[in-house]
Amino acid sequence: MSRTATPRNDVPLALAAALVALLLALFVPLAHRVAAWPESLTHLRTDDDAVLAEHRRALALPRPPAWREALRAWDQWSSAAASGDSARSLDARHRFAELFAEASATSPTAGTAIRALAAQRFLDGLTDPRAPLTRIAARHGLAPGGPWYATPAARLAWFSLRWVRNAAPTHDDGAVEPIVDSLARLSPASQRAFVSWALDARCTGLIGATATRPLTPDDVRACAAFRKDLLPLVRTMDPSYPVDEAFADTDAMLAAGLRATLTDALSRPDGAVDEALRARVAGDTQAALVRARDGYAAMLERRRDRRIERRFMAVVQALSEGD
Repeated sequence: MSRTATPRNDVPLALAAALVALLLALFVPLAHRVAAWPESLTHLRTDDDAVLAEHRRALALPRPPAWREALRAWDQWSSAAASGDSARSLDARHRFAELFAEASATSPTAGTAIRALAAQRFLDGLTDPRAPLTRIAARHGLAPGGPWYATPAARLAWFSLRWVRNAAPTHDDGAVEPIVDSLARLSPASQRAFVSWALDARCTGLIGATATRPLTPDDVRACAAFRKDLLPLVRTMDPSYPVDEAFADTDAMLAAGLRATLTDALSRPDGAVDEALRARVAGDTQAALVRARDGYAAMLERRRDRRIERRFMAVVQALSEGD
C-alpha cells in the first residue's frame, strides 16, 4: 500500500498564506476608509500647444501705430501694481485702457498684436526678479521655479486675462467686470488654460498673497468663491470633469482653511482673536462642512467610491467635533 508523501514545508507555507490573506482582509478595507481631506481639485486637462501656437501667430501680426504708447502705459500700470500703490495703480489702469482702446481701433488685429508683444515681454522678463510683472507673477506662483501646473501656457493665459481685465472699462472705484465675462474675451484654449491653473493653484497663488502675510478668513472665502465661479464653465469645457466632486471638495477645503486661520491666529504671540470674528468663522466653517457633507452624500447615493467615502467621513467627523 503506497502513501503519498507531503513535503515538510507545505504546512508552514499554507499557514503563512492564510495569515497574509487574513491580514489583507482585515486591514486593506480599513485603509481605504480612513478619513481624508481633499488637498486639491481634480486637474483639468489643457491643450498647451494650442495656447503657444496662438501666441506665435499673434506675434507675427503687423505692429499697429501707437503700439509703443500702449506698452508704455502698460508698463506704468505694472510698476504701480507691483508697488502696491492702489491710487497710482487705478490712475495708470485708466490711462492704459484709454491708450489701448485708441491703438487697437486702427485695425481688427491691432489689439491682438499689441497684447502679444506685451505678453512676450512678460515672458522674457521672467528671468529678471526685479521686473514688476515678474514680482506679481511670483506672488501667484507663476514665476520660474513655481509648481508643476505653472506651465508656459498657464502663464500666457494668466497674463492675457490680466491684460483684458485692465483694458476693459472700469468704474471710478476701480471695479471691473465679472471674471467670467473677462474670460469670454480669450480664446477657448486660453480660457481652459487659465481655469485649469486656477483650479490647481493654492489659495496663496490665487489671491497673490506674499509669504510675509498669513491668510485671513476673507482670503480663504475669496479663494472658494473664485473656484465656484469657474466650476460651471468647466461643465462646458470638459463634460467628463467631476464638477459635483469639485464643488464638495471646494467646500471641504474652505472649512479646513477657515479652521487653519483661527489656529494660526491663536498660535501667534498675542494669541488674541476677536470673538465676533471667531463666531463668524465658526459659522462659515459649519455651513461649508454641511454643504460638503451633503455633496459627498449625494454622490455616494449614485455610486460607491472609496475616495469620496473617506472625504465624507472627514467632514462628518469635523461636524461631530463642532457639536
